[in-house]
Parts: sequence; C-alpha cells; structure tokens
Amino acid sequence: MRETSDEYVWHFRLRDDGGVPDGGDEALVEMVHQQVSALLRCIQFTSDGRDVTVTGFRFLDDASREHRIRSALADAASPGAD
Repeated sequence: MRETSDEYVWHFRLRDDGGVPDGGDEALVEMVHQQVSALLRCIQFTSDGRDVTVTGFRFLDDASREHRIRSALADAASPGAD
C-alpha cells in the first residue's frame, strides 16, 4: 500500500529551447524567473498595503546582482500601465 501525505510536489518546466545551460546558476535564475513571471500574471505584490511593481529579484547569498524580470518590464511599458 502506498502512503499518502499532505505535502505536494510542484514541478515547473524550464525553457527547453536551448536557452538554459545544463545545471548551474543560470538554470536556477531561469526557474525563479519563470515562477515570478507566472505569479505576476495572476497576483499583485504589495508592501504595507500598497501595490508594488516587481521588476527583478536578488538571491540572498548574492545581493549585489539583480536579475531583471523581462515580462514585468514589457508589461510596464504597455499603454495604460501604472
């Protein structure tokens, strides 16, 4: 008999067009980029009750390097964007 758990495993597909090398930091950056981009299509981030525009992210162990969110930049340039 197979045991069940309340924990769920989530799988996120990375680009398979050759844009991400096997493993390494680039694959991690791409995975986070895809997850944040997906979230930006369905939620609004806030800070202390005010809407915030997310344009990038930093890893806590490399705070000096910002990774830009391409889709957020395109959305911000669209007519009618705040």
